[in-house]
Amino acid sequence: MPEPTEPAYPLRWEIAEEATTIAVDGATVVDPVDGEQLTVVVVRMPAFVVENLAGVLAGWSKIAAVMREALDESDLAGLLRAAARAARRLDIAGRGDDSTSD
Repeated sequence: MPEPTEPAYPLRWEIAEEATTIAVDGATVVDPVDGEQLTVVVVRMPAFVVENLAGVLAGWSKIAAVMREALDESDLAGLLRAAARAARRLDIAGRGDDSTSD
């Protein structure tokens, strides 16, 4: 069986109708539990999509609680909602800075 090979970075996917980009570029973060280097996935999306995702995660967390599953994503949902609010404030302020766009 052939040896697995490293994927060619960066890998990138787009959902055009939602202005969403998902990328894997080889960057890593340290796992706070065991110190292992973990490859990151970068997701860029507008605030309205983040708010929708936060709602899905919050609903999922409620269902998981009823099912007695340890799959609580309510903290992540809260952080996503806060980030979406911050992004909307920038949009309302008319930042006009597109230096972070792809």
